[in-house]
Amino acid sequence: FLLDDISLNAVLSYSRGAIGQQLIEQKIKIQVGSRTVVGQVASSGGVLLVDDTHNPGGLPFAPNPFLPDARSQIALPLSIGGRVIGVLDIRSTDSNRVWTRDEVAIVEAIAERLALALENARLFEETSSRAAREHAVAEITSKIRETTDPQVMIRTAVDELQRVLRVSRVEIVPQVVSAHLTGRENEERETK
Repeated sequence: FLLDDISLNAVLSYSRGAIGQQLIEQKIKIQVGSRTVVGQVASSGGVLLVDDTHNPGGLPFAPNPFLPDARSQIALPLSIGGRVIGVLDIRSTDSNRVWTRDEVAIVEAIAERLALALENARLFEETSSRAAREHAVAEITSKIRETTDPQVMIRTAVDELQRVLRVSRVEIVPQVVSAHLTGRENEERETK
């Protein structure tokens, strides 16, 4: 699960098998802070173990109708600098499954590395987008500067914005500026 842009929901981003693909296609999301294992981990940033999903005691377990055979669950936060960006949710069908300290330590180490890799991928995408944006602005600016004719400048800007933004229409609407907005009103009083 990865948190959405506003950290309101944990959205299922990857799952194995046919049932997992169905869940992804349904765009399964769990509200952060909800009374579910994933919701609680996303909210608290702590590890949560459910050794027996058929008898969870006071734990915030909500059975998944798509995974009726799941008998135990461990969920860990994917965190960067104390900020939860997702939840690693692991379930087992073994009814006698008890998560050992060594297994929890291994899964915690993997969760840390996965969170770091996801953050690095996000930063790379952000940097690539910013570079593409800056390149487009520089290219349009260069084309606008090829002329001194204001009408050609405007036409070039409109054409290039349509091309880069892939939109059907771009308009530049002239605006009449009042004298008092520009400070000319004060200038006129001083000259009288």
